[in-house]
Amino acid sequence: MQKLSLEDIENIKKGDQKPLGKVFLAHYDYCTTALVKHDHCSLADAKDVVMDAIQVLNDKIVQGKFHNTNLQSYILTIARNKLRNKHKRDRKSLPFDPVKVENYLRQKEDSGSKLSESQQKKVDAVLLGLEKLGGKCKQIIRRNLYDGVPLKELTVELNYKDITVLKSTKSRCIKKLKVFIQELLVKVQD
Repeated sequence: MQKLSLEDIENIKKGDQKPLGKVFLAHYDYCTTALVKHDHCSLADAKDVVMDAIQVLNDKIVQGKFHNTNLQSYILTIARNKLRNKHKRDRKSLPFDPVKVENYLRQKEDSGSKLSESQQKKVDAVLLGLEKLGGKCKQIIRRNLYDGVPLKELTVELNYKDITVLKSTKSRCIKKLKVFIQELLVKVQD
C-alpha cells in the first residue's frame, strides 16, 4: 500500500480506523527495522516513534493537511524527526538526574540501606561534580534542579539582567557538570 485511496482518507476523517490499520500492517515492520538498522536506535525506541508517526498521519488526515504521498516515506520521515527530537532532549538532560541523586541520599539516610556500588559511584560523581563547579553554577543548578525554584524567580534572586542570560548561564553550567561527571566516572572505572 503506497498511497491511500480517497475513500480511505474520507473514512479516516469520519473516524474509521480500518484504513489506518492497513497502513500500520503494511509499513510498521519495515519502518521499525529501517530505524534500527540505519538510525542505530533501539527496537523499543523505533516502535515508539513509528507508532507516534502513524498517529501524526492520522491527525494530519483528520485536519485535512495530508497530501497523498508515498506512505512509507512519509511515516519514516516523521519517525526519524521524532527520533532526532528525542535524542536532542536526551543530550540536553544531565547524565544523572540530580533529584534522583538527592532521593538516593535521603533514602540512604532514612532507611539506613546501602546504595548499590554503581549508584554510589553516580551519586559521588554528581556531588563531586557540583563541588568542582562551585560558585554561581552550583547555586543555579541546586536552586533550580534540586529545590525546583523557577528560572523567573532565580533571575531576580541572583540579580541577572533577564531570564535569557540566566538560561544561557545554566546551559553552560550543565555542560560543565556533564563533563566533570564523565571525567569522574572514567577515573573511577580506571
